[in-house]
Amino acid sequence: AVAEISTKSKVYPYFDGSIGGLIRSMNEAGIDRSVVANIATNSKQTQKVNSFAIECSKIKELIPFGSIHPDYEDYKGEIDRLYENHILGLKFHPHYQSYNIDDSKMMKVYEYALSKNMILFFHMGLDRAIPDSGNATPRRMKNLVDVFNTPRIIAAHMGGEGYKQEFEKYLLGTTISFDTSFAFTLMEVDEIQKVLDHHNHEYILFGTDTPWADQADDLLQYYNMNIPQKILDLILGGNALRLLKSVK
Repeated sequence: AVAEISTKSKVYPYFDGSIGGLIRSMNEAGIDRSVVANIATNSKQTQKVNSFAIECSKIKELIPFGSIHPDYEDYKGEIDRLYENHILGLKFHPHYQSYNIDDSKMMKVYEYALSKNMILFFHMGLDRAIPDSGNATPRRMKNLVDVFNTPRIIAAHMGGEGYKQEFEKYLLGTTISFDTSFAFTLMEVDEIQKVLDHHNHEYILFGTDTPWADQADDLLQYYNMNIPQKILDLILGGNALRLLKSVK
């Protein structure tokens, strides 16, 4: 998968994508825990992907999320299995799972997972490996915000790579969390300040999308952004810790 994505996206990994490679990267960067976002790219592999997540949960450095494919019928049973095995969230990737983020069928999946207090983590915006179909835009995510209104929904890549204006119009300042992977480190100082001025600081989560970025390099850049230390502490761990601990 790493080789295929690299070829299509022209974005190259900083390590091999293995568990061992991730833990070495974390140790070098001084990162204590990493959320591992597993994705079921077809319905038949859903259980296998989630079983892998459950196994990963035994590794103290990792916090694995499971995944539900849109065509997987027994989503309640699978969410129950994940919940019973202490998996704290689900990852959705509309591009690789071939659905619109606000599909009415998937709203039922989201609702059931949220009823278990699970976190919903969404790839947002374009994906460099495949043509953009507009199925994970901030405009579509706003429909989820209107229905669920919770920071347990996390929009990756600061609400969507390639959709800066839509993010500012539909998501900035709302009750939604976002991670900063492929975002803050590419933004100008005034752009970062605009986000800090208009979004709840408790809803911003440090992310790297490793192995596609160097964890140590990304982390170092945050300390050069002149973000107040109190806010920086929230972004670099405090917010994630509180959100993850709130899942019962």
